[in-house]
Amino acid sequence: MVQEQDQEQEQGREKGQGAPARLVIASDVPEDRFDRTIARRFGDEGFDVVRYLRLQSRAGREGGEGGDGKEERKAFEAAVHRVEDELELEEGERWGVVG
Repeated sequence: MVQEQDQEQEQGREKGQGAPARLVIASDVPEDRFDRTIARRFGDEGFDVVRYLRLQSRAGREGGEGGDGKEERKAFEAAVHRVEDELELEEGERWGVVG
């Protein structure tokens, strides 16, 4: 019975089912000021933190003014799609973005 469970787990890993979910952390804080303990905590919970994605906003830029956010949202969505393509996920692998 135990041997069968081990084989099932191994087969699941081969299909990507047992692999840890990959995680992208998004924030408007510059990467050099980002609190790395957050990424470590996600790693401790079993996530594979693969990328830090900086959110750009007009309000966050020096001298910038707030707007409706459409440009920033489109740029962020495009960045997320690029990350997804770069991850080259296998069938059954999981990933997510946390901000």
